[in-house]
Amino acid sequence: MTGRVAWCVAACVAVSILAGSCTERGKPRSQSATSSDSAASEGGVSLRLPSGWTRASSTLSPHLSDPHEVAAVATVPLPAVDTGPACDAQVPLSAVQALGKRDALIWLLEWDTSGRSPIYTSNRSSPPRPDHFDVDAMTPFDCASSAPSDPGLMFRTTSFRDRGREFLVHVVLGSEASDRRAEVAAILDSFQVT
Repeated sequence: MTGRVAWCVAACVAVSILAGSCTERGKPRSQSATSSDSAASEGGVSLRLPSGWTRASSTLSPHLSDPHEVAAVATVPLPAVDTGPACDAQVPLSAVQALGKRDALIWLLEWDTSGRSPIYTSNRSSPPRPDHFDVDAMTPFDCASSAPSDPGLMFRTTSFRDRGREFLVHVVLGSEASDRRAEVAAILDSFQVT
């Protein structure tokens, strides 16, 4: 009986720790492990991360309110310092500057569709979440001037709806990270509203 009680206590502690890693917008969150196929849950969404990927330990752009950051995952540790936006697309400058030529970043944002936001318009026409994400089919945007160490960075964006929620995704790939496209697509394909 004592062993069973200890097991139950350990299980409750583990559940509490895992539940505590999902925090409110703008609050610190724990970095996910970089073991193969780990999960990153934040803001009511989850993503499956392959080995070598990690999520930011805190919100990279706490100054943004609409859209607001839901998740930031990359192949490098992301700095928890807010250095402002890298360009008009608001991609965090510190995250872009942390990327090397073989690295990648996925920055997931959500629009406030409650009607309280002065920015969001109800006539927004994001398509439904695709069955499969294709990085090359995403819309390019210019932000390269923010990364003089790798002027060949590729910036892509897309938006979509899922379960009545509107999301915006920015993807940044280093100039020698073409092999990361499949990983980015797999991570985005694993997206689930929880």
